[in-house]
Parts: sequence; C-alpha cells; structure tokens
Amino acid sequence: MSEATPQNSLREYAAFLETCLRDRLNIAPPSNLQAIFVSNARRLSPTDYEDLGSLILVECQEKLARGEPIDGTELTRIIDRLRHRMARSARREIPLDIARYLPSKSSLSPDQATNALREFVAELTPTEAIVFERRCLHDQSAGEIAKDTGLSQATIYRLLSSVRNKFRAFID
Repeated sequence: MSEATPQNSLREYAAFLETCLRDRLNIAPPSNLQAIFVSNARRLSPTDYEDLGSLILVECQEKLARGEPIDGTELTRIIDRLRHRMARSARREIPLDIARYLPSKSSLSPDQATNALREFVAELTPTEAIVFERRCLHDQSAGEIAKDTGLSQATIYRLLSSVRNKFRAFID
C-alpha cells in the first residue's frame, strides 16, 4: 500500500484513511466514509485534512484500546467532533488580531479609536466590510461566514487577507 503524502489530493487521502481504518484497525467504515471525510475536511483550511485524518486514527485507536466498539455512526460522530475541535482551535490561534497593530490603549481615547475604526471600515469594499465585521466583531469562522454569505471559504480567506493588508497599510 502506498503511504499518503502532503502532495496527495483530499479524495486520495480519504481513500487512504478508509483503508487504514478497515485494514489496520479492523473498523467497518460506513459506505459513504470518503464523502463524509471530504465534506468535513473542506470546512477546515485546505491543508488541515491530513491533521484531521491523523486525529481520527488516533481517536479510533484509543477507543479500541479501551474496548469501546466503533460502528459507522460512532465513526461519523468522531469525524464531526474532531472537525469542530479543529475549527474552534483555529479560531483561537489565528485571529485577525487588530489590537496588536493599534497604538497602546493609553495613546488613543475611545472616541479616537472609534473614529479611526470607522475611517478604516469606510475604505473597505462592502463585501470586505461584512467579512471584517463578522470575523472581528462577531468572532465567526471563515466557514461560518462562507455559509452565511454564500461565498466560498477560499473567497472568505482572500477577503480576510485583503482586509488585513489594508489595515496594515492604514496604520502605517
């Protein structure tokens, strides 16, 4: 069997994961496991699917070591739970941290900070402003924003990058 590498596609990795679960851990995965994995992995950043797959294997191995059975429904729950955990972790680790670019709190009055923020938001396109508001003020993930706006997650990441670059230019 060939080992998965970072260059493999998401679908190839899903097939590899299914083979590992079946052949190495003796778990009977559901017939739609690859579709479930791909669907969940696409809700994360594009490079996180291997991490999700590794966590699934570790979680399954730990459950089996404790003597807990794993059926198709439980495997689906594991995948969903781990994806949620990864998404929450990503939101905490990589915020669009505006505060670090602002002068210290003592140098701006609340009115000055509010006016500066309004001035910055006025320079954004309407779509960028919506994405900025939802990410920074409402702490929504890129996936949640994509789902709410109908835009792709990749588009949301590009818009957040554009907002970040405009903000850096704004404060210089």
